[in-house]
Amino acid sequence: MTTGKPPRTWPARRSGTKTILGTVSELKKYLEKNDVDFVYIALPMRAEGKIHDILQNCRTLGARLFLVPDLYAFRILNTRLERLGSMMLLDFNPESGRKRLFDVAFSLLVILCSLPLTLPIALLIKLNDGGPVFYGHRRITVSGREFNCLKFRTMCVDADRKLAEILERDPAARREWAQTFKLKNDPRVTWLGRFLRKTSLDELPQFINVLRGEMSVVGARPIVHKELCEYYRENGGIYCSIKPGITGPWQIGKRSDTEDYQERVELDTWYAVNRNFWLDLKIICLTVVKVLRGSGAY
Repeated sequence: MTTGKPPRTWPARRSGTKTILGTVSELKKYLEKNDVDFVYIALPMRAEGKIHDILQNCRTLGARLFLVPDLYAFRILNTRLERLGSMMLLDFNPESGRKRLFDVAFSLLVILCSLPLTLPIALLIKLNDGGPVFYGHRRITVSGREFNCLKFRTMCVDADRKLAEILERDPAARREWAQTFKLKNDPRVTWLGRFLRKTSLDELPQFINVLRGEMSVVGARPIVHKELCEYYRENGGIYCSIKPGITGPWQIGKRSDTEDYQERVELDTWYAVNRNFWLDLKIICLTVVKVLRGSGAY
């Protein structure tokens, strides 16, 4: 607050190096006893009731009120403050252009460089059991839209039927599936599939999803709609504000060994809030190290 003359009738308190004139509830009495010209508020937007009361008191007693914007309230959307003439604007997707350019360039490079690997892999999958080379599983992308997330097929052809049989007869497997939506020792995975998963080569087709704009090289963990509804809840909007990634913070941590699903949600939320170009580069470098070590994948 700024005053026309120093307040002499109001007892001040000290907290460290700061002088405290009173609490928010005492503001009205302070305005009545002192000649106050301006009042500045720096309260969080969730304190709507307090802000409204202060506004009414200032209007009644003739003090001009200024509100310091609570920009942190928008941080969950990864905003950046920009200036347009005399106006201050919030950019809600500051990295989108550069990130998309990097995604396209990096994906094209990986696809071209991996051709000597992908062609023999596709041939081996086909020769192994005659089934399809690719497997497309439905996942969630920006705005909650679904898309086919591509992978080299690593399971037997009738994997869905076998999964139902396993979950029906094995309570331990049923609990594991309910907790993580995967089985660590999955009998449906072929011998070739185990190698592809261990080396993460099964995920190479996802760079096609990146070129299509459905995924990003670095992003949140790809999930199904059921997971979004059951586990993300109030964080669902944050998740749906970014694209799922081929890699992400969940890859450079424990990878597939992350057993606590809430930990996955927290990692996705953390990335959505803090993502930037340099963080993406760091995650990519750490992912390469993880893949070369073959740790955590199954």
